[in-house]
Parts: sequence; structure tokens; C-alpha cells
Amino acid sequence: MANEIRDAFNTVYADGPTGNPDEPDKYQVREIVGGTIQDQVDEAKALAQGAAEGYVIGTTWAALAGIVGTRAGQPGRVPTSDSGTHTDPVVGGTVSNSGEYAWSVSPAGWRRVGDVIDPSVLAPKNSPVFTGTPVAPTPSATDRSTKIATTENVKTSVETVAIDLPFVAQRAHSFPDAAGVPLAGILDDGRVVGYRRSGGLLVCFGDSITAFSDYPDRIASRLGFKSAVNVGFGGERMGQHPDANHDKFSMYQLAAAILANDFSAQTTAAATLTDHQAALDRLIAIDWNAVSTVTIGYGTNDFGGDVPIGTASDATGATFRGAIKLSIERLLTAYPHLELVMVTPMWRQRQAAGDNKDATNFPNGLGDYLVEYVDAERDQAALVQIPALDLYRNCGINLQTYTVYLDDGLHARTEPGNELLAKRIGAFLETISC
Repeated sequence: MANEIRDAFNTVYADGPTGNPDEPDKYQVREIVGGTIQDQVDEAKALAQGAAEGYVIGTTWAALAGIVGTRAGQPGRVPTSDSGTHTDPVVGGTVSNSGEYAWSVSPAGWRRVGDVIDPSVLAPKNSPVFTGTPVAPTPSATDRSTKIATTENVKTSVETVAIDLPFVAQRAHSFPDAAGVPLAGILDDGRVVGYRRSGGLLVCFGDSITAFSDYPDRIASRLGFKSAVNVGFGGERMGQHPDANHDKFSMYQLAAAILANDFSAQTTAAATLTDHQAALDRLIAIDWNAVSTVTIGYGTNDFGGDVPIGTASDATGATFRGAIKLSIERLLTAYPHLELVMVTPMWRQRQAAGDNKDATNFPNGLGDYLVEYVDAERDQAALVQIPALDLYRNCGINLQTYTVYLDDGLHARTEPGNELLAKRIGAFLETISC
């Protein structure tokens, strides 16, 4: 925009019609003056729009070429209405006049960088909706600004355990590193997140329901324990067994062996109970200083074997509550760092195979129902502030569903029974404060 309008007037008024030289030709007024004014107004609007958007916009390539850019890389644009071509002043070669441009300082000129961008296909600045695979700069793992978090940023932040989340409802989650190994993290107030998920062992005691299942391994994998040790002994109890060999594998006796670090009685008994040998070998090999969590899942055979429930003050393995008390005291005396978790018996559909004496409607030989053993276990654990999972009430197994989960009315040895145990016990462990 220089003298175009003035030159247009000079042209029109320089020579009027032959009959009246002082009167300009109306055609020239319309075409030359009017057209020039309109072109210059359009140019001014384009420049104003370009300035607002950071662009320098010329209505034609010639118009853009006449403008000197103010900075390297300054964007420019020539609309699609200019269908001509020109030689690119920066890189050479014939290019279309219309397109997107960038100012080059040396050599000076507008370099064509692409076709005109159609604003209708651009995302709005306010609440844009992207399609395809958009990318963005990746902030650092410690960035806590309002920048866009890319997937790479999230991955890095999780791997470095950069925890800013509040410790809500005593719930802890594991954070894996790049190799998938769960890490521990420490909150701002000093509490540890996932300490039992950062290399500690999970040890699962129990009867045949534990021995026949792989739920310990599934839980260890999901919660980030280093590994799980299944020390389930089929047919055994929390409390005293009338058979001397079996009694050596009752939980209160196993706890005594751990406290004394003496498994000679169990080794002798396993010579007769040969199916216990593999689990006993695993038990003897445990490095208890590396163990973080222990689950104790007995009770269904105490119910089936008519072990008296007893009272809270009992200190003998002859009663169910007394055996619980002794087991907890002995384990924590030997290794006070252990996190003990009691797991009650789950509902069962029968007592002996095929008798259909379900736990809801049929008591044992003492007249006690299975749920009474469940409540006794919960109460006894609560007396010493030990968490207890009520698997009886919370496993979802009952008269209507047992055929789905229990392969023989008692054991969950097949799917989806195995998975149900892993989910229920694992979920409970996750709710326990670290």
C-alpha cells in the first residue's frame, strides 16, 4: 500500500471524455478508482487480520512480496484467489503464488512453505477436539504446571514415583518401573506407599483351599510382592488335631516351630503325611526377614472337625480361639515386623462329599455353625488389632452361586473360583494401611 489510490485518481482525471475533457469517464471511475480503492481496503483488512494472527497477509503474491518482514520465520499468506506462479526468492524454483510463507532474513524474502491452511479444518482455541494422533511437547517428570501431560510424561512420572496424590482412605497402589517391577514411594508426610509391594514376600498359610489354589501367586503379581509362598496343608486346622502327625501341621504348632526355628517335629510327621512334604520344604526355606505380609486362612476344618470355638482368653490349641491367639503371639514374637492378615473360612455347600449340608442351614457336631467360627476369628483378631477378611460374607458364594465357583461344594480349584479368591483377598490387602 503506497500510492495506488492517488495514482488511480491521477489516471482517471488526467483525460476525460473527448466531448468534455473536464468530466472523468464514469467507466474509469467505477473500474479504476473503485477497483483500486476496494483492492486497497481488502489489503488493509488482510494486513490487520494478519497482524492479529501473527500473519502478514497479501491479497496477491505481488502484494506480499512488497512487504518486508520484521523477524525470521514470520508467517505470511497469499489466498487461493491468486492462481499464478513465481520464482521463490529464497530457495528458487517455480511455486504457486497462493500459500503459506515464512520470512527469510538472508536471503531476504518470503519463502513458500506450504499450501494455504483452511481455517475451517483447524481446531478452535477454545475446547479443541483433536483427531488422528496429535503430539505435544513432553514436560519434565517434575513439572507441576498446567502444561499438557503427554503419555511419555505420564510414563516417566509414574516410573520415578513422583507422587502428588493424597493418601486417601489408607489405600495404596503400586507404581511399576520401566521393567514392570513395582516400586515403593514415600508421601510428603513420610508415610510409605507400597512397602510390601517393593520386594517383600507374601506367605499364605491355610488348609486345602489354599494348597489347591494359585491365588497367592496371582495376588503377588498384582500387588507387586517379590513372590508368594504357598504353605497350604490339606486337611489341617487352626486348632488341635486328634491325630499327632496332623496336629504338627495345625497353625498354632507351625507358629511354634517358626518361633523356635525348629521344624523337626513337622519333618518327622511329613514322613507319614507325604503330601505335606513339598509345602513343608517351602516353609523351612523362607527367609522371614524378607517376608512382609502373612495371610492365615484356616477354620473350615476346625468347623468340620468339631474343634470347640472357646473363649477370648483361651491360651491353648485345644480351642479355635486359643489357637488363633497362640498363632498370632508366636509369629509376632518371632518377627514383629510382619503384617498379619486373617482370612476367615468362606461359605461351603457341604460337610462330607455329597451330603448337601450347606453352611447356612447345618451346624457341625457341636451344634455350632460355620459363621460362628468366622465371627470368633474376626473378634479374636480384633483384640490384638489384626485385620481380618470376612470371606464368608464377602466372597459372593452361596446356595445360588456355588456351582460356578466350587468344583466339589468346598474347594475353588478351578476357574472362576481361583480368580475369585485372588480378587477378594488381594482387594482386601490393598485396603490395609501401609
